[in-house]
Amino acid sequence: MDDDRRVRSLQFLPLLCLAAGLFYASLASATATPVAYPDRTGHTVTLHLSAQGNAALNLACPASAQLLHVRVDRGELLSAVALQRLSTRPAAHRGERVPGPFSGGALQLPLYAPGPGELADSRCRMQVQGRPGARLTFSAFVWQPVTLGARLRGMWSDWTGYRSWQQYSINAHAAVVQAWHGLSPNVLLGAVFLLVGLLGFRRWRTRFLLGWMLACWLVLDLPWQWRLLQQAEATRAVFAGVAAERRPGLTEDAALWAFAEQIRTRVPALEPRFFVASASDYAGMRMAYYLYPRNVYWRRDGPELPPGDALHGGDYVVVVQPSELRREPQSGDLVLAGLQARVLLDVGGIALFEVR
Repeated sequence: MDDDRRVRSLQFLPLLCLAAGLFYASLASATATPVAYPDRTGHTVTLHLSAQGNAALNLACPASAQLLHVRVDRGELLSAVALQRLSTRPAAHRGERVPGPFSGGALQLPLYAPGPGELADSRCRMQVQGRPGARLTFSAFVWQPVTLGARLRGMWSDWTGYRSWQQYSINAHAAVVQAWHGLSPNVLLGAVFLLVGLLGFRRWRTRFLLGWMLACWLVLDLPWQWRLLQQAEATRAVFAGVAAERRPGLTEDAALWAFAEQIRTRVPALEPRFFVASASDYAGMRMAYYLYPRNVYWRRDGPELPPGDALHGGDYVVVVQPSELRREPQSGDLVLAGLQARVLLDVGGIALFEVR
């Protein structure tokens, strides 16, 4: 009887071994890096930016928080780079956008550790933004752990490095814009200034404090003044010698300005009404701005177009993507209730329609 039981129990042994093998194989496949995300360490890769100035590079990455050091041959053409750790949940993808340009050619990109409850995924994606159509070569991919020294060097580079003009530049000065190093020069210098100020006051009293306050102000203000000089030089290099009316063609609004110039050539008369439609407040506002002094309708935080009875034959509609308005799949004409709007121009996500 005992022998029969042992024989029956041994019959299940192959099944148990097969189940254990499948379990460990699933674990190995979950932790292995897919072929689509190769190890780029020490390699050289060339990216061709799209017409919108975007590109992406998949790569394998460590499971812990690290810094990726990369070199690029034409860093002045880069406007921003972000290193993103992918997750099985797309909403949980984590990354930090590092603004350019990178005139020195050296990039230092932070990689965050997996979030609470997430598996250590070894898939990463480097997203690049820059001049449309540019070809950029990235080399010398090296991973390094995030140490205190790395954080201090990152804070120094963030504080003293060049930063291009942003929309907030005329109203605010940000000492640092990167969050990965977790340090602020204002806080660190404030602690040093306070400690040295107290020691100096005990020995030299008020005379020391007056000179020390001036020194503190200069140390905090000089990096900002130096950055302003760099930004002014970069602005001069771009716009010097260009007529004022053509300077918008060298800015981030170049596509909007160029389309408005085409409209002026196509419809030279000032009397027709132009309705600007866009789901983006910024894009719609800028398009309306470049169409002035024509008779332009644009509404913020409201329907893209007024009610149908407000449109008449001879009016024009300028649609700037993104937009919720629909178009005929065959002709490309705009779908409007009770009206026909024929497409006249369609360039890079901006279209002009004539209402008939």
